[in-house]
Parts: sequence; C-alpha cells; structure tokens
Amino acid sequence: MKKIGVLLVGIVIGAGLTLSPQIYGAGAKLLGAKVDKTLEIKLNGTSIGQGAVIDGTSYLPVRAAANALGLEVSVDSKQVNLEGKLKRRK
Repeated sequence: MKKIGVLLVGIVIGAGLTLSPQIYGAGAKLLGAKVDKTLEIKLNGTSIGQGAVIDGTSYLPVRAAANALGLEVSVDSKQVNLEGKLKRRK
C-alpha cells in the first residue's frame, strides 16, 4: 500500500512539472545564447558594470544602470519596475 502512495505522489509531481508554465518572450530566446562579447558600461566616465552583446544586440545591466541613475528597482514575476525621478541634462 505504501508503494502505491509513493507512486501516486510521483505521478502528481511529474504532472505538475509537465504542466507548469513555460518561459516566453525575449528572455526565453536568450537562455543558452552565446555571448559574443562584453562591453564596459560607463555613465559620465564612471564604470557602472558590464553589458553583454548577443546576436548583435547590446544588453544593459538594468539594476546597475538604474542604481547609477538614482532609481529604485523592484522585480516581480512578470516585470522589472523602476521608480524615481531622472535628472535631465540641460
């Protein structure tokens, strides 16, 4: 009887993993992608981090850039939220 319970738990876990939500969107195509090169990211001459170039597109490190600009960063399951006021150049 114990073996049947273990089997049922295994089936339920397996079904849950099989039917779990898939990753979609731009991020999905980047998973496992080859980074062609990295670039140093500078703000007003000061390095704030490294960016990746994948298939000819440069990707900016959001948290590093936002922190350098004085913005607050929060992340939930579907989006990155930036809050604060940007100082505009004259």
